[in-house]
Amino acid sequence: MDALPVQYESDLYTRLSVNIFQKWVHGIDAKMKQAGRKIILFIDHCTAHTAGDLDNVKIVILPPKSPPALQPMDQEVIRHLRHHYRKQIFTKIIGDFDGSDPQSAVDLARSITVLDATHMLNAAWKDVQPETIRKCFLRAGIWKEFG
Repeated sequence: MDALPVQYESDLYTRLSVNIFQKWVHGIDAKMKQAGRKIILFIDHCTAHTAGDLDNVKIVILPPKSPPALQPMDQEVIRHLRHHYRKQIFTKIIGDFDGSDPQSAVDLARSITVLDATHMLNAAWKDVQPETIRKCFLRAGIWKEFG
């Protein structure tokens, strides 16, 4: 698991558990403490989102069933992430197609492993511009421009 470009946890029931969330958010808190930063983490309403005491992370839980206008990630960020991820998939399929093998695009798409998908999603996230994220937080009224 050390070769993965992301942190990966699993649960017997394939859902986010309190333990997985707490381990993740306390890891973020430790990184922020080490970097001398304090952050606000906006998260959706979920029973697993219980963190306990944190020093450098303040958690703000959005109200249940919040409209997309209040959720910055739902505005444009996810759309951009999907766009970049699809681009990664198409690039891989085209790269794997050498013209001599009569494999169909469906066969090539099915050959993508979870590890491939994890690497492609990580690369796609890196392609989402900070400006895109900032603008979504501005539109949601969560961030103000200062200056």
